[in-house]
Amino acid sequence: MNDPASARPVEIAAPPAFRRLSSNRFRENIGGGVTDFMPGMILEHRPARTVTDADVVLMGTFIGNQVPIHLDHEFARSSQWGQPLVCSLITLCLIGGMSTRFTSGLTVANLEWRHITLPAPVFVGDTLHAESEILSARLSGSRPHLGVITCATRGFKQTGDCVLRYERSFLVPADPGAVRAAADY
Repeated sequence: MNDPASARPVEIAAPPAFRRLSSNRFRENIGGGVTDFMPGMILEHRPARTVTDADVVLMGTFIGNQVPIHLDHEFARSSQWGQPLVCSLITLCLIGGMSTRFTSGLTVANLEWRHITLPAPVFVGDTLHAESEILSARLSGSRPHLGVITCATRGFKQTGDCVLRYERSFLVPADPGAVRAAADY
């Protein structure tokens, strides 16, 4: 039997999505640079997120959307849905948020959001997940140290129904390693 105390240190491989800081220390990579994205690539975003009553009340109050279909159970019970709807801005925030960890973790600026559609309703208790398809990735014509990424993001609930679709363009660094080194991030 080998004695662990006398064993020589073994080089540990960096887990996916991490970079090596020292022989046994790794830092999670957040965001990517323009060369990390290839058109046609589909990124599944996890973890999924179950919508709660607290989300609806807190976020609805925060964004100022306090219409009865979202907050008044008695009013909503008489609607075609028979229950309160989750405000579409909350759905956009949740799906948008879960999609940004890698796609735009190092984003310099959002350039455009377009073609936002909400094909199915979301209710409290629905579990949402997202995916983003890279439509294009190129260096910026006016700022060659940056790249322009365009992706189509889709949000789904546990039934498989698509609840949100949109396209978004944003600026990322051409060299994410330089940004991480400069910020010690």
